[in-house]
Amino acid sequence: MILLNLTLPPLLVIFLGAASLSNVSLPAQPASAVAAFWLNNTPIPCWVLQDRLYVLQDGEPAYVEYVPQFLNRSGIYSVSISAPEGAVIAIPPGVIAELSPSNYTLISINRTGLYISIKASNISIVFYPAKIVISSINKTAVPPTSTAATARTESSASTNTSIPLSTSSSSGGLPVTTIALVVAAVAIATSIVLIARRRIDRCSDLGDADKLILRTLEEGGGRMPRAELARRLGLPASTLHKHLHKLSRYGYLRLVSEGGVQRVELLRRCSDG
Repeated sequence: MILLNLTLPPLLVIFLGAASLSNVSLPAQPASAVAAFWLNNTPIPCWVLQDRLYVLQDGEPAYVEYVPQFLNRSGIYSVSISAPEGAVIAIPPGVIAELSPSNYTLISINRTGLYISIKASNISIVFYPAKIVISSINKTAVPPTSTAATARTESSASTNTSIPLSTSSSSGGLPVTTIALVVAAVAIATSIVLIARRRIDRCSDLGDADKLILRTLEEGGGRMPRAELARRLGLPASTLHKHLHKLSRYGYLRLVSEGGVQRVELLRRCSDG
């Protein structure tokens, strides 16, 4: 089961059933900051060879997180994934999204956002915060269905209401027999998002290396190529990878790939750093 949360940067989560070793195709390439965890958020070994992801699960269910490569066009973001067996797209309140193909199925609307299911080999998503639309983007460029869906998401966020699961037979939706799995994935993903949000302002969760990375980025103007950051810090590649993924999950920075070069951008600083 795949879940894509349209935050900035977008977070892609792959849920894996109990296994000794999982071998799955990455639904979006290239990927940055790939990491795997058991359901109790304990990190476990994983590695990527070409477009295949290997996770050493030791017989337990697990999930994988990573930031797929995405493009930023003056505040408009786009990401492409492949989900021939189905995926759930989570659209947070205040975010407007356009999806192609458009044959998706509504799962639920609640205070955490809008959840839809879609099944296709080539899925293209364009998304941006509503506040950017108001200030600099022509609203007429947004399909009425997308605007309406976002409005319903925002109104539901304040009332904590939800729409019953769809049993549509649309070819774009997940089969009815997998709805229970989708609900479980959404519940787990929501828990992960809430846990991450609770950690965002807790600088005590950051170690010395984490704070050093943030200070180095701040001193460098808030952004720099990953290779340059590694040179300045003098950290092993594996160690830097682990800390960048952690800081990305906590909302302190993001990784952007453009023209084959990965750049690290500071989003917020730690008040203790």
